[in-house]
Amino acid sequence: MNRRDLGLLASFDLAHMEGLSADRSIPLLLSPRSLYVLQNLANQDVLDPVRYDLAPSAFPQHPQEGTDDYALFLQAADAVGVELSERIAGVGTLLNYVEAIAASTIEENVSAGTHVLQLGGPGGGEAWVIDTLAFYNSTSQNSWVFARLGPSGGERYVASVQNPAAGIPYVIKGPFHLSEGWSFLLTFLGCVAGDDLAIEATGYIMDLV
Repeated sequence: MNRRDLGLLASFDLAHMEGLSADRSIPLLLSPRSLYVLQNLANQDVLDPVRYDLAPSAFPQHPQEGTDDYALFLQAADAVGVELSERIAGVGTLLNYVEAIAASTIEENVSAGTHVLQLGGPGGGEAWVIDTLAFYNSTSQNSWVFARLGPSGGERYVASVQNPAAGIPYVIKGPFHLSEGWSFLLTFLGCVAGDDLAIEATGYIMDLV
């Protein structure tokens, strides 16, 4: 298969490529390893003029060096490079990453019995990726603590712990992906009057634009 045949199979309209950045609507929740591979593939692919077409056509016309169209190709390639450098600041930073997040919910001096604490969630236009979730009773030992995650009324079981030690956070490892309307619910059974309960989460915010 020669390079022109390759272009027929995988050719991108330059004008269309110029408008793609304004239409990102899906967060890329990928591992650093996957992003590293994609970054290297993109760096090789974006600089190959055979992979571009001046207009949608059954017979692609590729940009030729020294023409105005070739300048447009270089502009498109440069734009991709800028996006990669902005959104992948090293292997460990994800595309659409906004900022780190540390969220918590605290309820002090509760009454005896069962108590439910809620933590969450993201607003419109963003998603949360929670790496660690910690919960604890700082004053006494509960009989059980149950963790659930999901949309309101549809939360599902995540984890539970029996007789957790007082004052020592119990940590659940993620990642957990929260979309709009999602939250964590922590049910503390067997609370003693005066107990102080807490949930803490760390992770990062993903932009959906």
